[in-house]
Amino acid sequence: MSTNTATPAGGSGFAAGPVRVSTVAPGVLVATEALPWARAAALSATILAGSVDEAPEIAGAAHLIEHLLFRGSSKFGPGAVDRLFDELGADLTASTDRCQTHLATWVMAEHAERAVDAIADVLWRPDLREEDVAHEREIVLEEVAMLEDSPEELTFELMGDALFPDSPLGRPVIGRRETIASLDAASLEGFHRARYAVAPVVWVGVGAVDHDALCEQVVATLPEWRAAEIALPTDERRGEPNGAPRRIVVERPSEQTHIAVGVPIFDAHGPRRAALQVLDAVVGGPPSSRLFQEIRERRGLAYSVSSFLELQQGFGAFGAYLGTRPERIGIAVDVLAGELRKIAEQGVGADDLAWARDHVAGRLGLGLETAGGRAALLSSRLSVGMPVVDPAVIAAEVAAVDGEALHEIARETLSGLEHAAVACVAPDAEGAQRALEAAGLATAVHA
Repeated sequence: MSTNTATPAGGSGFAAGPVRVSTVAPGVLVATEALPWARAAALSATILAGSVDEAPEIAGAAHLIEHLLFRGSSKFGPGAVDRLFDELGADLTASTDRCQTHLATWVMAEHAERAVDAIADVLWRPDLREEDVAHEREIVLEEVAMLEDSPEELTFELMGDALFPDSPLGRPVIGRRETIASLDAASLEGFHRARYAVAPVVWVGVGAVDHDALCEQVVATLPEWRAAEIALPTDERRGEPNGAPRRIVVERPSEQTHIAVGVPIFDAHGPRRAALQVLDAVVGGPPSSRLFQEIRERRGLAYSVSSFLELQQGFGAFGAYLGTRPERIGIAVDVLAGELRKIAEQGVGADDLAWARDHVAGRLGLGLETAGGRAALLSSRLSVGMPVVDPAVIAAEVAAVDGEALHEIARETLSGLEHAAVACVAPDAEGAQRALEAAGLATAVHA
């Protein structure tokens, strides 16, 4: 077992305790930060297994397995996992995205060992019984139906395919109806055993934690079928996108037309990552952002308008969203595209840059006020191959984003909107198409 210790620099405003990171087995990391005042522990396990690993015929397998983790395992019968965490006064949350599956909880220190044991057992030894698969399959199909009934959520689901056509990155994490309906216990067991055997894993504990004890428990709970050879990192697994971004317009009954415009991002680390975070704030993050002020506050064209930024290992996406009534879509999209182009061409003034940097730094600082926030930061960095650093280093990277750096990243991401990905859900598809074309969002159409 190899261990590294990163001690936060004194006077940084973020110092709490040393962060210890140990490699306890091939591809298995354990990271802890002991908080002297804490009586509870934030615990999480992140395994790099997600929808990017699925063959097209089993799309949705990773997400369905996440559902089934709560149905029972070698030590826990149906309902027993939920009862355990209810007994501990805690919640066990789970999520799946393109590249990873994440389980997390927050428990009193005296319950940490039981929580880790439960998380490890459901992660490595789930009972993928056919009757449970059939039950959860129906629940996921209901989830798909709920998503399709929400035009805003459906717009973002379509954005993946618009950004990364003909690539595993573009497929919905939730899967598609036809593939979900065909998933059975055998196919799920095959995916689980094949991918979980080789996927890197990151365990994190923050608060009242004992690093050595957590390391020992993680090793003791590893399955005998874990492979010594660990799979390639995410940026190798995903392959290269096979086509240029495109425009997807879907007609649905709705009181509003929903539009998202986005561009793919690759290799966002260090100062480049910080510049994207500041750009996100400037464009559409908080109420002071350009899009919120111009589209909502000044013109009243939308209730919901925002930007989005996703940064995974080796890839991601940046863009903007708005929802507006169909009769106003022409002017709303024109203003949206115009503001994005203006930022790309002119950059931003010193005042906007200053508050945006402060906003990003403030969000970082607020996140570090809780054990769960500190655990999330450790997990998010280690799971995408970034080193653990003093949060003051991250804050310094944000503070170092100057007008030139912001203008450069804005030009790179926003100057070619005619080639951007567009996802749109509208009650009038033809009207939406005309508005998009008039605004210069002329990506090849896939309706």
